[in-house]
Amino acid sequence: VRNPNYWRKGADGQPLPYLDKVIVTAGWDDAARLAALTGGEADLLTGVGQGIVPDLQANGDIRVIRYDTGWITPIVMRVDMEPFDDVRVRQALRLVQDREKIRDLVLPDGRVGYDHWIRSDVPEYCPDTDVSGHPQDIEKAKALLAEAGYPDGIEVELAVPDGDFRTDLAQVYKEMAAEAGIDVSINLVPSSAFWDQWQEWPFSISGWNGRIPATISPSLALRCGSVEAGWGETYYCNEEFERILDEAESTVDIEKKRELLCDIQRIMQEDAPMLIPFWAVEYGARRGNVHIPDQWSRGGPLWHWMWLSEE
Repeated sequence: VRNPNYWRKGADGQPLPYLDKVIVTAGWDDAARLAALTGGEADLLTGVGQGIVPDLQANGDIRVIRYDTGWITPIVMRVDMEPFDDVRVRQALRLVQDREKIRDLVLPDGRVGYDHWIRSDVPEYCPDTDVSGHPQDIEKAKALLAEAGYPDGIEVELAVPDGDFRTDLAQVYKEMAAEAGIDVSINLVPSSAFWDQWQEWPFSISGWNGRIPATISPSLALRCGSVEAGWGETYYCNEEFERILDEAESTVDIEKKRELLCDIQRIMQEDAPMLIPFWAVEYGARRGNVHIPDQWSRGGPLWHWMWLSEE
């Protein structure tokens, strides 16, 4: 319900919020959400599933919203457990990725990623670590597995929460890994059960929201002791990585920060505690008479700036 005493005003000088009230409905599946928006029962959807985006785009009364939030769905390895405690195995699992093909098959609107956690649209991003494109190299992956003591390949189970494109990512990755003799069995877990034990899976596809500044997510997830702090899932610990991260977080000089992030990005790629083949996008949708600002918060609307026009 509208707060008549809210302190802020809009660009037009009128008091915010513009709407008298907002009614939020939860629990609809994508089919019900599609029907609600196209039928006029709902005005706005957030967290739209990729599967209904084409139907929404085909409706002239609907506007699809794309949010580049910095969200990732990494393929995570527990580096304290076999066979992932051997960096050669982790590198082999990394080398089987055909990044552009994964992106194109799983989430075409996403941006290709290079197995580090620094977005390319932040000022301090270091392009030097990504210039090669990190192409798929099946023969090198096989050689690394043999060197690590697995000349006949390995068998691994990949835990995946059900309900979104992560199941497609798992299947595409499974097929690519098979070329190098890596037999990936997919364990599709109900989402609630997956997240109840998200720090325990040896090999899984997880999910992390985007955060600002650029170093905050690796700082939360990849420092020594991050698991005990309730954040990490890789059990990764690298003192050099932490030292550089500390230095990067303590400087405001963009050029110096970029130099340090070159090292952070390189270490993530070399140690490979997680694979990030693409940066995900999130979708929303609105009816044509719903007006929302360009700004957003964590992929969601800023309700106090929204307004409605006559249909």
